[in-house]
Amino acid sequence: GRSGGRRGGGARWGRGGGPLPTIDELEDGWNELRPGGDTVCSRGTEFSFFVDRGTVDKVVIDFMGGGACWDAATCGAANPLFIDAVDPFREALHGGSIIGFGTSGSIYDRGTFGGIYDRERSDNPLRDWHHVVIPYCTGDVHWGDARQDYDGVAIEHRGAVNARAVLAWVYANFSAPEQILVTGCSAGSLGSILWSADVMQHYPDTQVIQLGDSDAGVITDEFYREDFPRWNAEPAYPTFIPALAEPSGALRIEDFYVAIGAQYPTNFVSQFNSAFDSTQPIFYAVMGGDAQAWSTEMRASLDAIAAATDNFAAFVPAGTLHCVLPRDELYTITADGRPFLDWFDELLTTGSVESARCTTDCEAAAP
Repeated sequence: GRSGGRRGGGARWGRGGGPLPTIDELEDGWNELRPGGDTVCSRGTEFSFFVDRGTVDKVVIDFMGGGACWDAATCGAANPLFIDAVDPFREALHGGSIIGFGTSGSIYDRGTFGGIYDRERSDNPLRDWHHVVIPYCTGDVHWGDARQDYDGVAIEHRGAVNARAVLAWVYANFSAPEQILVTGCSAGSLGSILWSADVMQHYPDTQVIQLGDSDAGVITDEFYREDFPRWNAEPAYPTFIPALAEPSGALRIEDFYVAIGAQYPTNFVSQFNSAFDSTQPIFYAVMGGDAQAWSTEMRASLDAIAAATDNFAAFVPAGTLHCVLPRDELYTITADGRPFLDWFDELLTTGSVESARCTTDCEAAAP
């Protein structure tokens, strides 16, 4: 375990694709690694990722959230619907507050990171783990590999390129860790399920747990048909899983959970979504959906995954909380009387857990 005060402030490493340090060479605290090469943020600024060394042979691979962008309106610089640079994450990890974006406000409500990022708390289940943070600055839920021009707004949707660069560093530095948690908040939740398959394939003898925090992937048919292709996400699909290589129809998020869960039955996939999440319905409405229908659609998606996947569980508390892992509500929120911290501990300790979903208190807490 850790002792004394917060460890040092970390360091920045690498420029222009130079060699990155090994895990053993990192300083205490958050280290910023700059992989260079083809990695890039949406408006051409430099991509980097962050690592805080742990003291046990366990690794958190953590995909950040921050909106999405798919046309001139959502990608515009004046009022974007997504975070377009690494800077806000750097500030937040070093104790500042993450900036807001667009009309929906920040996914972190301009608050500082707490939750799993508070390495001082003795009750933080991840306090001693190696923590790898993948910032999100490409507007494509970490899936894309395309350059698009939206009425003069040039956007680099290179989330998949950035993710692969970070995973390459992880794979080079951890040969066979005891346990890996692949997670992410908001858009990072979608990144976590896609890339968890790659991690599970790479580490066949490691217990890998995926937890998608606050993005159930509820989208409209119109968005899937007309807007999603702009990210060129399909090359990132884990086609080594037969159901995802030759799908019988259009793929939705539940198809990824079901296929990945079936392919890796000794691992575990899971989701957290508040019953009336404050942010997901906003994006559903921007996509042309009915915000009031989002909660019903979310629950139907979870039901479909659970019906087909033994190694899946969902935690659904009442209320509107968006993203539990970066917040101190991680230590207080409950669903149907079950504390999330207790549920999360069981998942990490045993590699399995039963769903906990609000029942009578769900509707009472509806906005």
